[in-house]
Amino acid sequence: MDSGANNIAAWKRRGYQMVEQNNLPEARRAFERVVRHAQARGDQRNEALGLGYLGLIAKKRGDLERAIPLLEQSLAQAKALDMPQGVIFTSRHLGAIAEEQGELDRAERLYRQALASAEQSKDTQEQAYAVNGLESVFSLRGDLKGAIAWGKQCLALFQQLNDLRGQAQEWGNLSGAYILLGDYAQAEAHSRQAVQLAQQAQDKTLLANAAINLATSLEKLGRVEQSLKTYQRAVSLAQELGDQHAGAYAHWPLGEALIAVGRLESAWEHGAESLRLATAIDDEEGIAKGHAVMGQAARRQGLDRPAKAHLSQALALELKLGRRRRGGYSSVRLSGVERALGALQESLRLAQQALAIGKETQDAWLQNYANDELAAVAEKRGEAAQAATLYAKSFEAWLAMGEKQRAASTADDLAQALSGAGDALGAQQWWRKSLALYEELGDVYQQARQWGNLGAALFESTDWQRAEAPYLKALALAQEVDGGELLANVLDNLGMLRERKGDPHGARAYYLKALAAHQQSGDQARQASSYRHLSDVAYRLGEMGLARDMAEQSVALYAKLQSGEGWARALVALGRVALGEGRLAEAESHFSHSLQLDQRAGNRSAAGYGSTRLAGVLRALGRWQEAREMAQQALDLGRELGDVRLQAYGLGDLGTLAELQGELTTAQDYYQQAAALAEKLGDRSLLGSTTANLALVHMGREAYAEAEKLMRKSIALYEAVQDQQGIGDQYGNLGLIYRMQGKWTQALAALRKSLAIGEALDEKRMIATTRGNIGVVLWRQGDLDAAHKALLASLEIAEQIGFVRVQVNRLHDLGKLAMQRRQWDAAESRLRRALALAQQMGVQQRVEDIKKELNELAAQRSAPAQSGAAAVQPAAATQ
Repeated sequence: MDSGANNIAAWKRRGYQMVEQNNLPEARRAFERVVRHAQARGDQRNEALGLGYLGLIAKKRGDLERAIPLLEQSLAQAKALDMPQGVIFTSRHLGAIAEEQGELDRAERLYRQALASAEQSKDTQEQAYAVNGLESVFSLRGDLKGAIAWGKQCLALFQQLNDLRGQAQEWGNLSGAYILLGDYAQAEAHSRQAVQLAQQAQDKTLLANAAINLATSLEKLGRVEQSLKTYQRAVSLAQELGDQHAGAYAHWPLGEALIAVGRLESAWEHGAESLRLATAIDDEEGIAKGHAVMGQAARRQGLDRPAKAHLSQALALELKLGRRRRGGYSSVRLSGVERALGALQESLRLAQQALAIGKETQDAWLQNYANDELAAVAEKRGEAAQAATLYAKSFEAWLAMGEKQRAASTADDLAQALSGAGDALGAQQWWRKSLALYEELGDVYQQARQWGNLGAALFESTDWQRAEAPYLKALALAQEVDGGELLANVLDNLGMLRERKGDPHGARAYYLKALAAHQQSGDQARQASSYRHLSDVAYRLGEMGLARDMAEQSVALYAKLQSGEGWARALVALGRVALGEGRLAEAESHFSHSLQLDQRAGNRSAAGYGSTRLAGVLRALGRWQEAREMAQQALDLGRELGDVRLQAYGLGDLGTLAELQGELTTAQDYYQQAAALAEKLGDRSLLGSTTANLALVHMGREAYAEAEKLMRKSIALYEAVQDQQGIGDQYGNLGLIYRMQGKWTQALAALRKSLAIGEALDEKRMIATTRGNIGVVLWRQGDLDAAHKALLASLEIAEQIGFVRVQVNRLHDLGKLAMQRRQWDAAESRLRRALALAQQMGVQQRVEDIKKELNELAAQRSAPAQSGAAAVQPAAATQ
């Protein structure tokens, strides 16, 4: 052998050794010398070999622009020289590149070419590698049964070779296919085989990979704690190996698993560790994975801006590396973040980009994910029909692919969209479809979610009695799988249910448990939500200081997170507290800020409800024209969006304004329209409210028999849904109807029922209002001492809880009562206190009324006493 041939052989050995050690710079230098010496000698076979390895090295470095032409040149020479091994080698690596770039037809042709050459040369090892490539292509196309068939052929080849490592890897690949197919029992069995063979082969890297698949299978089977321990084992194996690459690729799936169970701070930490390790070895793919996990964890915590930053970096790296498929998936995730931030045009662009990549790469999964996201964007834009059509199309596509897990998830999304559009029955039907699929899959975690959703659907339709059973089923399942965030959400929902059923203390107990669970999971957005719920309960119980404190904590936390939607809801809670305290200007400020956040985010439905809240405050401030504009805006938006409930609220607000202005016929028309919509929704609580409003219109016309009939119908509707607060309020209004007729006994009986309900609920606002109304009836009966006692008790409770509106009413009544008893100093003191509070509230009409009363007081005080002077009468006030 001459010296030139010796040089080529030596440099080839050196190159093989450096490739094996992953020392790519030295490997490149070695094979460049192989090519140079081979060209100098006219040795085309070694030249082809060297070019092929230089292409492989460029591929490993992520330099595909250099890798592809080198491999293609090597392949052309290998074919011309009839070098089967060269054809096999280059075809297989070009196939892998085509696969990564989403060119699946080209990848299949290249892998089949490699397989044909391997069969021709009877190279079982290379046959196994080519078949493994075909398995991957079929999996990416969504043909999982085809992928499994190729995988079994590959496994048989590795068994023929007695290759423990190859067998372990292929058992792992098959477990991954079964995971995608939704057959988690088969996935678990195959991944356990992979673990066993990797242990026999004493290959900790393969063992770590097999552990990840086993962990995923256990996670999907609802064995959450086992799953997390197995993921942690994979991380530990990587740490034992001291392998930064394996560590990076073990941390990110553990992070994703932790996201799935709501342990978001831990998920963030593992994503960050994956990013750190990948950065240390300059592995851009690993860096992208780390960013992706951190982005998803941030998104789930409501940290939309950090989520956008990390997901944007993941997407940029994936596109740079030519990983278009992965870039498509990141585009879908980033679209969701932009949607949450209200950037709907950018969200739409990203979803369309993902769909285009899915079509280009023939990735059926990606296409369906993109269609799901396009449906979500349409839903956010208020295009309910378009959203439903896209979700239904995606659902059928997932089922056709045999992807039951994704079909179940899409059915859930469609149900959410229908629920948001007011179609409660349609929503329940799709949630039941989703539940049936998850039961078939044995996914306990998702079963708990869907039971919770069914409970929520019944809750929204005010079927509170039937809502409790699915919620309790969800609670039991969530506890079974140690649901974390899920468990906390179910507790939140049970709290809301107990609150609506008139059990604020039971509600508070659930909310406090939910808050503790959210704090444990580190989900700050959910913590903020719990503070908001606790504020609502404290408000109902008349604990205005605590209600304000909880609402302020919620607002501060959402503001810190820059979570627009949550921030808007927290501002509503704070505005409600301010309203209850009589701070109308502050309430207007909070409601206006909430409305602006919703409008900025493009959350049109929420903005519509914000308009109704603002209309109520403006009405109380006497700014009736502005209130009317807000109510009309809500009604118009409800009609545009097809939101029946929002339409009913807008009509109710317009009816109240017409009633206040004495336009009783117009008010009745608005209320009747609202009642018809409430009936259409099947919302008995809303129907009870609109029926009560109609009753009060009839009372204003002195049509007392019809008023009484309607008020009793309203009470029956509230009783049907066990809404104790609604029942108590309407008994109070029934008392007012009797009082206006001079039926003192019946009035007192109805008001005392209202008082008993308020005391049972410990609902201090109701107690304060009702005691005051009882005092007014006693006054009209002429029992001034008893009236004074009742009015004073009402005032004391109102002062205790900071209920300014009732304080104004009671001080006004007590002032007029003192005038009637010619107790001039007491009358003046109370009227002036009432005036100061009314001015603080900004209710100009009440300010003018009290000023007239003070003028009358001055006139009576200076006039000589007259027997038979006209008695001062209290004003009528509804509950």
